[in-house]
Amino acid sequence: MPVASNPVFPTFFGAALPFTRTPVWRTLGSESLAGVEVLQPAWSYPRYRYKIGLAVLRQAAAYAEIQQILGFYNFVRGRNGVFQYTDSQDSATVADQIFGIGDGLSTTFQLVRTLGGFVEPVFAINAITNLKVAGVAKTNPADYTVSSKGVITFTSPPAVGTSLTWTGTFLWFCRFDQDEYEFDLLVANSLTDSYGPIWSTSLSFTTIKFGV
Repeated sequence: MPVASNPVFPTFFGAALPFTRTPVWRTLGSESLAGVEVLQPAWSYPRYRYKIGLAVLRQAAAYAEIQQILGFYNFVRGRNGVFQYTDSQDSATVADQIFGIGDGLSTTFQLVRTLGGFVEPVFAINAITNLKVAGVAKTNPADYTVSSKGVITFTSPPAVGTSLTWTGTFLWFCRFDQDEYEFDLLVANSLTDSYGPIWSTSLSFTTIKFGV
């Protein structure tokens, strides 16, 4: 089970292509009278915006897919609530990922992952299967604890220069982009048919940033 208590977005048979994942940055800056741009990034890591199609949502009691997604959307109250999402197209597994170097004083460290050479924090931790200090495996809670936002707190500060690594899986904290979405009735089958009425929709949501 994920470390955080936020609900996890359900998976569906009817998830359809195209699947869109958009890295979103914010850039600050100005342009001089001579046309020279002075730009700088406002963020140290991006948000990710997802657009997914749910092409086949079956209503029959054996599947109850339309009921699941409607119930989930209403449970988080549209754009208000935060949920966890598993991106099946992203590498949600890290192996011996370096997340810090001990300085002899600090006890808290944010878990991170590396993607194509870019290091970014991960917050919605699913499971930690191994955590090491200088190559030596540590145990939870005797040696460390993990918060609901992926912060590791050691019971004693790692020694100066020691490498901190973790192996495990993570999800993404997300929020729906809108307070309303349309659900289209594609096939008006009777509830007694095998699949029942069949619906479809397209949803968009964006990952949450935290202050690190």
